[in-house]
Amino acid sequence: MAHDIISFGVENGYFEQVSVLYFNEYDGVCLNFRVLKNVELLKIDFSSKIDFDSFDIVHSHMLKPDFFIFFFKLKNFIACKRSRCKFVTTLHQKDYVNLQYDYNSKLKAIVVSLLWRVILVAQTKVVCLSKSMLNYYSHKIMNSNLTYIYNGRGQAETRRALERPSGHYFKLGSTCLLTKRKGIEQVIKVLPYLPNVQFLVAGIGPELENLKKLSVDLGVNNQVEFLGFIEDTPSFLRNLDAFILPSRGEGFPLAIIEAASYALPIIASNIDVVLEAFDDEDIAIFELDSLDSLLNAIRKVIENRQSFSDKIHFKYEREFTQKAMFEKYYALYKTLSN
Repeated sequence: MAHDIISFGVENGYFEQVSVLYFNEYDGVCLNFRVLKNVELLKIDFSSKIDFDSFDIVHSHMLKPDFFIFFFKLKNFIACKRSRCKFVTTLHQKDYVNLQYDYNSKLKAIVVSLLWRVILVAQTKVVCLSKSMLNYYSHKIMNSNLTYIYNGRGQAETRRALERPSGHYFKLGSTCLLTKRKGIEQVIKVLPYLPNVQFLVAGIGPELENLKKLSVDLGVNNQVEFLGFIEDTPSFLRNLDAFILPSRGEGFPLAIIEAASYALPIIASNIDVVLEAFDDEDIAIFELDSLDSLLNAIRKVIENRQSFSDKIHFKYEREFTQKAMFEKYYALYKTLSN
């Protein structure tokens, strides 16, 4: 998301200079930023001295950067009071709802969530990814300056869902960190009833071995392909007939937006953010943890691929492009800096 905001702003002349501060080297991300003009990359740690007063806006994402901002402002309380710099953070998930699955510990999720909610007091503005997220946080954090902005994704080379020759698998795919929260096991459990469906899973995570074992136990391992971590997401999406998000919790499902940019028919669980942003005309929605409902949703997409493809791509172009997201963030930056 940060790359989409920065790249659009730089390429269209909205930003004079951008500095990307990061803690951990990740070649793919860093390479994406290095190809942009007027963007500098700075690796930092908690001992780094940053002249934040040289920036108009500092936009952070996730716990560690948010804590860095809190720690910096605590150490430099008086100077920060006089600073022209404004601080914005985007929350990408409902803390406890998601972290209990990611950490596989309710206690750890509670502790981290409470800590995170306290440190958000250092932010000038807190951005949520949906109305449902905003409602969730509105009485939970010590900062009342909340708003929401939907995610967006850059335009893609779209591929319309066309009929495949008889005898070929219908390719259903998902890309995610493989945790219990992502609900991938639901899809594997319905494959015995869908012999012509192949399920392609891109991602790694703590549930990988459990999912592999489940596919063997159910006798569908020949229908499931675990691809591991992939860097070329566009090629993965272009190879699919439909995309599925069987998640138990999301801040805002960026994976759906990316799939929509390729005009892929989409199947998704009925979590609040999905119901907020989409209806059953746009995508096939199923009841979470109901295998009958999931089975019906997959069959519905198989039978109406082109219709779902057309409708979700129209929805994407109208509401969820990179440009639409950028314009909302840029308006926020301008309001704060003025």
